Amino acid sequence: MGDAYTKEAYKIIYQHPDWQSTAQEYEDKFAANLYRTSYVQQAAATALSKLSQTLTGYYQVKRGLNGEQAQDLTALGEVAEQVGGRSPDDWRVLEGALLQRNSGSGAGQIGRWQEGDEAGEQEAERLGVDAGAFLFQRDADQLNRENIQNVLEDGNLREQMTMLYNGMFLNGGKTKEEIAESRSLKNLLLNITEADEEQMRAGGMESKIRFDLLREMGHYGKGEDLFDTYSMARDLRRGQDYLKHRGNALTRWASGIKRAFRAAFSSKFSRSNKKKEEQAGLGKEHYERLGLGLSEREMANGLDAEGNLKWKEGQAYFRMDTPVTAEGMLQTAGPSGTTLRMLGAYRLLGASKNDLLFFRLALIAWMVSSRDHSLYEILKGSHNAGVKGSEDLSEAANMYRTIAPLEESLIRQTLAPNARFPHETVYLKIMNAYLQKYSGESMVEDENAEDIFAGIGAYDTAVGVYSGELYSVMNTGGKYGDYASRLAAWKLSKKEVLEEDEEERKMQRRARAAVGEMGFDVAKLSARILQEGMEERGSRDTGEGEMTDTYDRWGRGVRFLGSDHAFRGTTYRGGKLTSAMRKRGNIVTDSFLSTSMAPNIAMDFYEKSGEGEKDKALFRFRLDGKGSVNITEQSMVEDEMEVLIPQGTTLQVLGEPRPVYYKKHTQEIREPDQLSEYELEDIQQDQLRGENGNWIRCQLVELQEIGGPGEKRRQRMAQKQEKHRVERERLSAMREEAVRRRQA
Repeated sequence: MGDAYTKEAYKIIYQHPDWQSTAQEYEDKFAANLYRTSYVQQAAATALSKLSQTLTGYYQVKRGLNGEQAQDLTALGEVAEQVGGRSPDDWRVLEGALLQRNSGSGAGQIGRWQEGDEAGEQEAERLGVDAGAFLFQRDADQLNRENIQNVLEDGNLREQMTMLYNGMFLNGGKTKEEIAESRSLKNLLLNITEADEEQMRAGGMESKIRFDLLREMGHYGKGEDLFDTYSMARDLRRGQDYLKHRGNALTRWASGIKRAFRAAFSSKFSRSNKKKEEQAGLGKEHYERLGLGLSEREMANGLDAEGNLKWKEGQAYFRMDTPVTAEGMLQTAGPSGTTLRMLGAYRLLGASKNDLLFFRLALIAWMVSSRDHSLYEILKGSHNAGVKGSEDLSEAANMYRTIAPLEESLIRQTLAPNARFPHETVYLKIMNAYLQKYSGESMVEDENAEDIFAGIGAYDTAVGVYSGELYSVMNTGGKYGDYASRLAAWKLSKKEVLEEDEEERKMQRRARAAVGEMGFDVAKLSARILQEGMEERGSRDTGEGEMTDTYDRWGRGVRFLGSDHAFRGTTYRGGKLTSAMRKRGNIVTDSFLSTSMAPNIAMDFYEKSGEGEKDKALFRFRLDGKGSVNITEQSMVEDEMEVLIPQGTTLQVLGEPRPVYYKKHTQEIREPDQLSEYELEDIQQDQLRGENGNWIRCQLVELQEIGGPGEKRRQRMAQKQEKHRVERERLSAMREEAVRRRQA
């Protein structure tokens, strides 16, 4: 009944006035951190190498098949020394495919030199001529080839992704005539045959063109643009369905049209063009702030005479009707057509699922850091290309935590700025406002600090909320839903203030007012933050050597796994005996369940329970690392030694309630047949006197933790994440080896 209570909790965050700016700052820095990773850099370098090899290999074959296409090497601008071991005609292919003429308005473009251009200072120094001198063809060729070689070997991510953007579709032309005349990937994919590829392989090239998909592309063999957004989305979907034997010809046609419409036209109904005077770029300062400053090549091509950046980002050209969706997704320019086309091209070149997912990370790092698109728009473009990972696009908070092929812990620890997701930052802002209303105090020590919440975790804060009075509001919402939670918050705000001290009464009245005004929102948000935090910790490996010692209020030691892992051990709870716990079977918790490592704490709650002896029990939980978490360190009541069982935990009732005796002085729980003759006599004397004395007779119910929330899903994810981890390490090792070779 209460599922929607936490499911829709983050709508409060998405409607907060600081959400858009907080999410935008997060995406900028996340993309910048991703940009610098060795596995993303290697993914881009691998794709660029594959594209360049495929282009040169194909056109070598075409020259060999058709002698009329072979041209005099001198006319092609042959230089004395071949760069990178490629022939002059190979270089001519790469120049035409990878470089753009008059391209200063594009991020990462390095320009294409031609005969008659005036040499700039950097170029003149490289050639050994005077600045401003007119270039001969051989000089232009040398500059172009050195630039390509340098980007292939050591270019920054912007340069490499921009060359891929040029080479995959931009330089291929749009009309039949332009495509036919170009040496481009468009021309290649429209005309290549399996016989061509056999010859490419015979020449030593590892080509894996996806002819099975290519044959399903409507423009294949017709000389028409294979890469227009509508056709690419339509034909990739139709081809995928055909290869996987989904549906029939009619349903495949319909699903292709649906995806094509979504890819090509959805943004047209949600955005408008800005007027020219409104179009403003971010400037080079934006990239320097993110630690992604321009290379010498970019500065030579992308800065004007005054040193200002020529190019403008995607957000400069479009105005979105809704910059933030109801689900909290940022919108910059609509679903990314560039992502669709580049992933589609890479698929047709034979990229594997892993290749595509890592290449998608490079697209994110490139375009999100440049604010050409938001993260959501790139993932939508990826889905339009049929490339889906484990990401959850139901709402922003889920999306930021599930960007395949990255696991949540990796995102948080190495990519998320301040190790915090944007919804957690806004949650802390809401909590700080609540605390100020509640007590007049602030969580923030330095308002001018770069990270005002440094050292304050959202999960820890949510634990603190739960361990205070709002736990009843949170659990009521989990069991019975929104309305019941609002009612519980209202009742709590009307609770009588019994403090005798005037100052204490003032503080308590302020607290009650805060509960009534903000308590429902705080409880709802805290419940979801707490549940997600517990699931994250509950999924961590509980390896050996993680045991921690602590002590109860009497100095007795207890050993348990620390709060960063799922708990393993025995805990207790005292209270009402529900019908589900009276007999064998499995139950699934519908709210948080508080237990204690100390039996005496549980017995305190047992004795305070208003239930009759037949309707209450002492519960003993055998927790097995499925998701329950020790919250002692984060709780506002540390001496309760609390272990919290999250909502959605499956518990097996091990038997019907049975009578036991609890010995107060030693905190022992004894079965009747374990009692000595003297202990039985003590109990009888206590009963004759009408008091419990040192012994309390109660019912014991034992429960075994057999499943945590989302455990099967987490297990499947863990298997995938292990494969992705191995691939990240492989790509990083390749990148490091390439760097070592260049330095040597």
